[in-house]
Amino acid sequence: MLQVRVAQLCGSELDGLTVSQLEELERMQAEALRRCGVAKYVRLRQEFQEKEEHMREDVEKMRREFEERMEKMKSEVQKIQEEKVHLMGLEQRLRQEFQTQVQAEQMSNEELRIRLETLQDGFVQLRSIMRKDKQSRVESERHPLDDM
Repeated sequence: MLQVRVAQLCGSELDGLTVSQLEELERMQAEALRRCGVAKYVRLRQEFQEKEEHMREDVEKMRREFEERMEKMKSEVQKIQEEKVHLMGLEQRLRQEFQTQVQAEQMSNEELRIRLETLQDGFVQLRSIMRKDKQSRVESERHPLDDM
């Protein structure tokens, strides 16, 4: 408290002091300033450490949240990739099935075409036979007339 009192001394109170008393006051003032500086440094250091610790906690929290989000995203990406593979498999199976159906239809169409050609050939032959039969009847009917 004496140091506080020294700081409050005004000019008229200092006039009555001896040099050694003034030197002592000056030394006490310097010591008080030094202690004040040390206390300020200690307090600033403490505040800095508290802020630093708080910031570390915040950074650690953000890092954990980021890692959690990354894990969730990786999980989602994995699910999407699995779904993509599944869909690609379905697509491949559908393409193969479609290809098989197209080939079956082509074969069926080819078989139908062959059967139609066979039927057409049969009709052509039947018509030919019928013409020949008709012609042979006509000729056989003419011959008996010719004989008369």
